[in-house]
Amino acid sequence: MPKPIRIFLSSTWQDLQPEREAVEKALHRMKDAAFVGMEYFGSRPDTPRDVSLAEVDRSDIYVGIFARRYGSGITEAEYRGARERNIPCLIYIKDDRLPLPREFIESDSAKSAKLAELKQELKDQHTVSFFSNPDQLATQVVADLHNLIGRRPTMDVIALAKEVAAFLVPFLPYLIKAGERAAEEAGKKFGEGAWNTAKSLWTKLYPKVEAKPAAQDAAQKATTRPDDPRIQGALELQLEDILNDDTALAGEIAQLLKEAKAGKSVIAAGERSVIVGGDMKDSTVITGDQNLVQRGKYNVSIGKAQGFAIGDNARVNTDGTVDDEAQEDG
Repeated sequence: MPKPIRIFLSSTWQDLQPEREAVEKALHRMKDAAFVGMEYFGSRPDTPRDVSLAEVDRSDIYVGIFARRYGSGITEAEYRGARERNIPCLIYIKDDRLPLPREFIESDSAKSAKLAELKQELKDQHTVSFFSNPDQLATQVVADLHNLIGRRPTMDVIALAKEVAAFLVPFLPYLIKAGERAAEEAGKKFGEGAWNTAKSLWTKLYPKVEAKPAAQDAAQKATTRPDDPRIQGALELQLEDILNDDTALAGEIAQLLKEAKAGKSVIAAGERSVIVGGDMKDSTVITGDQNLVQRGKYNVSIGKAQGFAIGDNARVNTDGTVDDEAQEDG
C-alpha cells in the first residue's frame, strides 16, 4: 500500500482557524494524503517551534497560508525549513482588501514590516494564489495538490533514492576523499564487491550531484555525520530530485543495484583488468598494447591501451576515460 503523502499546513493560528479547518476537511477526503498540522501535535517535551520544524522535515509538501498577522515567527520559520529541505511549497495569501477584525491585523510595527517583506519574497519566489474565504481556499489547495502530486516522482523512484542513499552514505567519506589509500581502506572495510558497486554508483551520480549545490552540501555533510538520519534524509531528497529529472539515469542506477544484489556486478578496477559477466560464447577478450580487434563492422587497432570504446558514436576522452552515454560495446 502506498505511503500517504504528508502535507504540512502552515499559518498563524488566531486569525486563520476557519481556513485551516476547511483545508483539513478537504485533505481528509483526498486519497493517499495525510494532514499534518498543529491541531494534532499534542503535548511534547520540545518547544512549539522545534516540534513544528521537526514535522516540516518529515513532510512531503508544504502548504502556507498567510493573512495580516505575523505572529510569533514560527510560520516564517516553517516556510524557511521547507525551503531548506527543498520541499515543494504551495502559497496562499488572503486578499488584503477584505475587512478584518482589529485583532486579526498585526499591530506591532516591526512584525508588520517582517510580514510585508515575507509576503513580497513569497510573491517573488512562487506562483501565489489569493483567496477571500475558507471554501475558496480549500478548493484551490485541493486542485493544486492534485496537480502537484500528479507530477511527483513515482514511489519506485522515491524508494530507489532511499535505497541509494542508505547504501552510499557509509562510502561517501572514502568516495569524496578519493585517492589510492582511501580506496584501499574502503576495500578492506566493506569488501571489494561493495566498494566497487559504490564507486560505480557514485561515478554515475557525481556529475548531477556536482551540478546541484544542495545535493553537494548533503553529500559533504554525510562524510562527517554518516550516522545522522537527518543527513541521510536530506541526501535522499536530493537524489530523488536527480533521479526524477533523469529517468535514464534512474534506470541505470536501479540496474546496478539489482546486479549487486544478485552478485552479478561486472566492474573492472585497475589497469587492463577484465571482469566477465554473463555468457562468453562467441566473444573475444584482448588485453595489452599493440593489438588489432576485427569484429564485424568494428575494426580497431590498439596501440597503447588507455581507454577503449567500441560502438556507434563511441568516444574516448583525452584522459583515457570512456563516455558512458556513447559506449555501446567494449
